[in-house]
Formats: sequence, C-alpha cells, structure tokens
Amino acid sequence: MQPHENADHGEQSQPAPEGLGSFEQLQGHITLIALVMHKRREAIAQLQARNLADQALQDTMCAQLLTLGGAVMTMNEEGTVSMVTPGADGESRFETVFKNEAGG
Repeated sequence: MQPHENADHGEQSQPAPEGLGSFEQLQGHITLIALVMHKRREAIAQLQARNLADQALQDTMCAQLLTLGGAVMTMNEEGTVSMVTPGADGESRFETVFKNEAGG
C-alpha cells in the first residue's frame, strides 16, 4: 500500500487495512454508530421519564382510593400481590395476598 496525498492539507495518510474501507467510510460508520447510540440514550431517557410519570400517576390514584376508604391491590415485579387498605387510625395496612413462590 502506498500513502495517499490528502488534497486538503497536503498531508500523507495510510489507507485503512484491507476489508475496512477508506478512512472516510470508517469515519462515516463511526459517526453513524455515535448517532444511533445518542438516539438510543434519548429513547431510554424518554422511557424512564414516562415510567416515572406512570408510577407517579399510580401512586396518586392509590392515595386517592385509600383516602376514599377503598382497598388497593398491587403486584410487584416478582409477582407478589398485596392489598393496601386504610386503617381507622389513618395509617394504611399492607398485607400480602399472594406470593409467587416460583420466582417468575
């Protein structure tokens, strides 16, 4: 391989190793990968914000139901179902109704 003359700066640069394409192609691929990673981070941030908003709404609805004297059923990621009921003293009672012993 012979060095290539860079017309813009008068510098010499070695071509990329065989199979990788030119420097410009590699630079284009790197730019594309960086853009995809940036978009992925943005999408993850949007999902996290949406999940936080959904959780806040669920918490608000739960509090409103408890305030009105209703019971609230919840289920966590492990599949444990719990019931929250308002107590006479103003404190909520939390009890497990079903626990997923299989773990998934």
